[in-house]
Amino acid sequence: MRVAIVNQHPSVAVGGSETQCDLIAAGLAARGHSVRYVAPGGVAGPTPYATVPVADRAGAIVDGILAHRPDVVYWRFGTRHLFAAWPRLDRAGVPVVMAASHADDLRRWATPPSARRQGPARWAEVARDRLRSALGHAALRRVDGLVVNNADQLDLVRVTPRAFIPNGVDPRTEPFAWPRPYIAWVANLKPAKRPEACLPLARAIADLGVDVLMAGRAQVAAYEGFAARPDLPPNLHVLGPLAPRVAAGLLAGARIHVHTCRPEGFPNVFLQAWCHGVPSVSLGFDPGGAIAREGLGATAADDPARFHAEVRRLLVDDAARDAAGARAAAYAAEHGDVAANVVLLEEFLAGIVVGG
Repeated sequence: MRVAIVNQHPSVAVGGSETQCDLIAAGLAARGHSVRYVAPGGVAGPTPYATVPVADRAGAIVDGILAHRPDVVYWRFGTRHLFAAWPRLDRAGVPVVMAASHADDLRRWATPPSARRQGPARWAEVARDRLRSALGHAALRRVDGLVVNNADQLDLVRVTPRAFIPNGVDPRTEPFAWPRPYIAWVANLKPAKRPEACLPLARAIADLGVDVLMAGRAQVAAYEGFAARPDLPPNLHVLGPLAPRVAAGLLAGARIHVHTCRPEGFPNVFLQAWCHGVPSVSLGFDPGGAIAREGLGATAADDPARFHAEVRRLLVDDAARDAAGARAAAYAAEHGDVAANVVLLEEFLAGIVVGG
């Protein structure tokens, strides 16, 4: 097949969906397909597949897609530009598969949390975001197929055919060293990730001699000075953005991975921790119910006191932590196999092409 993949590229925008698209592009290319990664915002560095850097505009994205004459488009760029891009792709007879990476991709009136503005300017921003979401949702209902990475979100939109295809995980790491035991938080700093929840957590475990290490890039202005906050506990360290494999090394060496983010899709960071036998304690979000169902750590139902208690429990109970870590490693091995998941996607895309 000739497959066009649409998303920002991880060489310029490090995130879960971008990482997944990189793995998928490489996997499909290795299986003999002609892949073009259409990347709004550009690409930095070589890749094992062809790339098409384009401007972050609907017209430029469609031009990049159609230049490849693809059999199918795998769109993993949220619903951004989908409303404007879909009519041209439809007229060209190119089927589009929407790959949702976040629950907001599937909601009609999604309002992403933001701290960019205040007052009336913020209200205008919310109204604009909700309108864009509604337009994107209208286009979403016209695509030729839907893929989700969280089984709980499979029926949020009645697109057919649709499929649940898990994220894959790359287990490769680069060394990360730290002089004290630590727990790891890895995410971009923005309101939906709730990084400020790590401050009281660090205070709650300070007596155990354990540090809280936070890695990620500030994505809104309100978090650009997070590392310089005067109220940071002495055992909390903000490392800033790390290269993906260094961040993976950070997770691999942690006692526990902690997660404070609001509901998304199925964040890569869980699988990145689990594949190294590191259990997770989540403040609120349990992707697909996996943590509770499979015993991969603990969740706290958005109760900070319970969150702190669960982290403490796993820090002091080595046997419980090791058992949860072993189950996490088994889960990642079964569900996060990149090659197996690429085959699932290949079969789904082939069905779209044949059906079209």
